[in-house]
Parts: sequence; structure tokens; C-alpha cells
Amino acid sequence: MKRVVIVFLVSVMALCIASCGGNSNTNNSSNSDNVSNQEDTSSKNEEVVKTGVASITPLDGWKLLEGSVIPNYQSETIFGASLMLTTDIMPTEVKTADEFVAFAQEKMKKTFPNAVFNATTKSKVGGMDAVEFTWTVDIRGLKMKYRTVYILKDGKAYTITCSSLEQDFDKANVDFQKMIDTYSL
Repeated sequence: MKRVVIVFLVSVMALCIASCGGNSNTNNSSNSDNVSNQEDTSSKNEEVVKTGVASITPLDGWKLLEGSVIPNYQSETIFGASLMLTTDIMPTEVKTADEFVAFAQEKMKKTFPNAVFNATTKSKVGGMDAVEFTWTVDIRGLKMKYRTVYILKDGKAYTITCSSLEQDFDKANVDFQKMIDTYSL
């Protein structure tokens, strides 16, 4: 039962985070950046998941959550760990990475008033500039920790959202980083 609740909460969180952008392109099936137009290709040991122009290679032991409207990978070995990919159109009034982070955090705070955000840092993902932060939230007694990474390019926010139970985050973050290292646009 606890696993069902976590999967449900992670899915709800994914939809909330996905709605942080401006006009999300997830409902326009003719758009080449549409995250619901995913293509799966397989080889012997590697599965590359493409979402529009973004792709990521999940690790062994990470499975695509069936029925999810966005690419959402769940760990089979770290209870409650998840990695999601979304693409949103940035609001026209947002011009910088710092402005986008403030915009997104404001939206998240409306959904999760007890969210605590850590400092935003600059990073590189697939050779591209990115900004990221970690944050925690208590959801009905479950302490969750998130790592949100934004690559802002051509008016779009390409988002990688990683989450797990707070107590397991350091372990899960090792896997998250390995998958983030495979991300490309």
C-alpha cells in the first residue's frame, strides 16, 4: 500500500512540476518537442528513451512506469526513487535562469506549502548550461527529497526531476547522476 501511495504522489508531483512552465507543449501531438511522442529503441544492454529531441539512457533496474503521460522511470531497487523528463515552453516574461527557477518554485510552493528549497547551482548537462536545486517536502508523513534540473534553451525548459524518500536520496542520487550524464537534446 505504501508503494502505491508513493507512486501516486510521485505522479501527482510530476504533473505539478510539468505545469510550472508556461504553455506546456505536452498536449500538442503535432509538435516535435512533445514529450508524449516518445520513441523507445532497444539494443542488447541499452534502452534510450527519446522525448521529442531529448533522450536519456536509464540504468539497469529502472523501469518506465506504465500508463504515465510523461517519461517516468522508477527504480526497482530503491523504494520510491523516480526520474522524470518534461519539456515546457517558458513564460514570455521569464528571461533568465534565475527568473525561471523563481517562477517554478513559486508554482511548486502553491502546491506544496511546506516545500523547502536549497540554493540553486549551475551545472552542465550534455555539455549544455543547466541550473538545479534540491528540495524537500513532507507529503502526508512521507519525507521526500527532489533534485530538479533545468536546461533552458530556445524558449523551452527541459526538466529532469529526480525524487526519492529523503532517507534514500544520497543512494538514489548516484543513479540519478549516471542517467543525467546520458541526457542529450
